[in-house]
Amino acid sequence: MSDIRIAVVTGTSGDISLDSAVRLVKPALLYADHVTLYSPVAALLQSAAAVGLSDELTLAVLREVGPLIDPTFPATLRIVDELAAKRHKTRSDMQLLIGLKTKLREGAAQILNKAEEMIEQAGGMELIPAIEAGLITVDPLVREDEVDTSNDDLVFGAFIARLQELLRDGHAYPLFDDQVGGLVRSAVAENAFELGDVSARRGKQVSVAARFMQQLPAFPAATVQEILDVRDELRSPLVRFRSAIIEMERLIESAAHEPDFVGEVEDLFRERIAPALLEISELVRDNASLRQLTAVVVADSKGILTAALTFGVTASADLPNLVAAALDAAVPVTAAVGRAAWAQSVATREIQRHQLFFLYKTNALLEPG
Repeated sequence: MSDIRIAVVTGTSGDISLDSAVRLVKPALLYADHVTLYSPVAALLQSAAAVGLSDELTLAVLREVGPLIDPTFPATLRIVDELAAKRHKTRSDMQLLIGLKTKLREGAAQILNKAEEMIEQAGGMELIPAIEAGLITVDPLVREDEVDTSNDDLVFGAFIARLQELLRDGHAYPLFDDQVGGLVRSAVAENAFELGDVSARRGKQVSVAARFMQQLPAFPAATVQEILDVRDELRSPLVRFRSAIIEMERLIESAAHEPDFVGEVEDLFRERIAPALLEISELVRDNASLRQLTAVVVADSKGILTAALTFGVTASADLPNLVAAALDAAVPVTAAVGRAAWAQSVATREIQRHQLFFLYKTNALLEPG
């Protein structure tokens, strides 16, 4: 059985923020075996941290991130491009070009120094534990053969290319934020994007799973580190939950990027998920009561024997008869304890086998102390 690999795809609202990525990465980490993040912001921040590795990469990053550091960068880059393209350069042209390239190198050093600060301000530090654990990969978006220092929209163009690949090939489970969902909706309507059947189905599955998790009371406030802390404990119930998601995906007519999708998922949650979670909660409570009752019965049976033996210390002549009588009295109690313990064990197994126990357990594990 192949791993489930989720492709979290987020856009940018014009600012350097990873809030949308963090919000989608959290359910993706619980549902998937591995997550790849396709985000212009994340790719730029990652490139900023690696700036200086090559002139081409440095210029590409400066075009995208530079204006955030120094508003004069775009104008400087345009002049550099014009001078570099000039066939017959004068001495003054060469001097100007050298001076501007020096300024750009200084800008690159400034970006490198600010990279960690920019990542922290964007909210990217939250993703670091999952990245270090090898559970998240940040796609650089731009491939080596796509680097074009004269392209002001290099990263965005590469982002669109990666998005088209994801929609077409069906290898990953695509999970979009609202902005990318709107982009896909428009592009598919205009036949600009090719949406494969497998990608559409898998995108719907993982989007349903993510929205179900986001409805849990304890989930929105959970950090990525807390998600990682409970991830392993949820591996077994996850298998049954994935099966349930496949079944429920078939009940939703809209694709994940279509306008009616969210409403259909909310209706399904109210109709199927909320009652199931309530039922599981009641079963867990009943099972806890049964466990408590078993403990009381065991304590009572121990009390009978203790009383008999204590009394027997002062009436040693009748000790064997007293103990025998006490044991005879405890036999029905012992049988009751055995039946109660067995029922409690069976109930526990039945609860844990419920297809939606994953959601219940996720919320229980993430609830604050």
